[in-house]
Amino acid sequence: SSRSRNSLESSKKGSMQREMAVALRSHIVLVAAALAALASPGTLAAALRQGSNVDTAPAPKGVGATKDFAYLLPFNPAHQPEELFKTRCVNFLNQALEKGNYDPAMTLKLLPECHWKAEECAGLRKDLAARLEKLPSGKQHAATGGMLNVALPPIPPGAVTGNTDRNPPLYGWCDLMYAMTRQRVIAKMASK
Repeated sequence: SSRSRNSLESSKKGSMQREMAVALRSHIVLVAAALAALASPGTLAAALRQGSNVDTAPAPKGVGATKDFAYLLPFNPAHQPEELFKTRCVNFLNQALEKGNYDPAMTLKLLPECHWKAEECAGLRKDLAARLEKLPSGKQHAATGGMLNVALPPIPPGAVTGNTDRNPPLYGWCDLMYAMTRQRVIAKMASK
């Protein structure tokens, strides 16, 4: 009986091995047929690769084009944070005002040449001129005859420093400069 049992087990093993060999051969044949179909240009696979019947456009990867969400990102002109940019602009305005003796016309003459588009430069200049004209010391300077050694009265509170406003009226020009700089960079991205 053990002999018949061994014989039965060995026939089962042999049968299973034959079935596995047949299954493996059929898989190999299917893989070979699939590879041949991909390689030959007149097959369904070639038609699918070319996208004739199926949309095979690759799915977008990553976050997309930066120009589509640039307005959400922090902007650092010349690798400076916004506060540093505005602080440097305020210091620049203070220096120009001091050199121009707080005279709006003289201060505007002392500004460096603008290298942006003409309408952008004109807008910045017009805005700054309007802000400078509001300063009381500019009018008082004209009353002294332009003499540098005449002491000017102190600027009243609110004219430059603002009472509750974090960005005083004169230095709001720096906010405008920052906003225009940022808008120019985003517009340049969109044009590419």
